[in-house]
Amino acid sequence: MIKAIFFDLDGTLLNSEKRITDNTHLALKACKEKGIKIFPATGRPPLLNYILPLRHEDFELINDGGVFYNGACVSFGQWKQYATIDESIINEVIRAVEKYPDIYVALQMKDEKHSFNFCIHENDLSTWGITANNIIPYNTYNNKETVKIYIFSHNYSIDLNSLYSELKPLIGSTSSMYLTYEGKTIEIAGKNVSKKSGIETIIDFMGINESDVAVFGDDMNDLEMLSSFSNSIAMGNACDEIKAVSKYITYDNESDGIYYALKEILGLIEA
Repeated sequence: MIKAIFFDLDGTLLNSEKRITDNTHLALKACKEKGIKIFPATGRPPLLNYILPLRHEDFELINDGGVFYNGACVSFGQWKQYATIDESIINEVIRAVEKYPDIYVALQMKDEKHSFNFCIHENDLSTWGITANNIIPYNTYNNKETVKIYIFSHNYSIDLNSLYSELKPLIGSTSSMYLTYEGKTIEIAGKNVSKKSGIETIIDFMGINESDVAVFGDDMNDLEMLSSFSNSIAMGNACDEIKAVSKYITYDNESDGIYYALKEILGLIEA
């Protein structure tokens, strides 16, 4: 019996407009009314109400806690914990990226502090869910509480595959690293940190089994959780590697794939 569901957000629970569709909302509400807990499992920080254009009634459905920063922050009720990245790894990554003037780094830290290697415009702060008070200077003295490194370019024609290959031997098994958004971003978290590890922490709190859990995702940072839980559902828009490790495949995030999976695959809601 499913007692908790974990959803990736971008490309999964959210459509291309970063919204929860009406049918998805109805499906989530029906699950909540059955006592099923609903959690986000995302690379984003725990600032969803500031970042996403969600209706209040949508946010209330995914507000039990969650897995954030790809597992580097886990919250359940009023409890929250962070896992930091080794400082030497952070400095290695910073040095490697310095050679690429069109590639940017955001260091995301405990308590949602942020540090950027570029000048961020005040109008862009809402994209990160922060204010100027959340920003700290970008230098090696302020790296100690970094929980996630986010690497990207404002030029979406730039492919980060080569940088990813360059970083792999530097990082090795000391951190978790993902090439996401079709090679447009790199996301790095601490050793043994993943959405899977975050989910395991929450279900331990709940006192439930892995068989009581369903997980949904579409991108490479969903790989561990989709390959580890028996009730795993890949979106129709998921990359091939994700579809290959998932037990089920539903419709894409623009075609009510969540609604279909909860109703037809998992049998959790009625028509």
